[in-house]
Amino acid sequence: MKVAHQAEQHYLNRIAQLRDKTQHLTRRIEDVTQHWQDEKGQPHAVACVFTRGFVQHYNAALGLSDVDGSVPAAAAGGTGNPTRSAETPGERHRPSPVTQRDILTNITDNGQQCQVWRAQVNGLLDYIEGLTP
Repeated sequence: MKVAHQAEQHYLNRIAQLRDKTQHLTRRIEDVTQHWQDEKGQPHAVACVFTRGFVQHYNAALGLSDVDGSVPAAAAGGTGNPTRSAETPGERHRPSPVTQRDILTNITDNGQQCQVWRAQVNGLLDYIEGLTP
């Protein structure tokens, strides 16, 4: 049981570290998505457009819809491109309300979840290894 307790404690510590790291990264999102500096150090507002097709593709890659958007999906941050029964020509190339901030927030959340799964698998492997004589 000592091995199980140690594995659990290690896992809980790792999850707490991941939460702290994600909170730190989340606080920085606004700063890194709102302005950029040119070569002369002059600040500029970010002007980044994600098309509806980009968001549909992004959602499909995450398993939230297919590329044609036939399954409704919410994009990062709760915004997205609701499915329409008939997409007009060029609709995929029209601007989406999704921002860099939305995408980065989603990637930050996904990154934390992937690291949690990694910690779970590694913890389970450590536990199993501890059971082996």
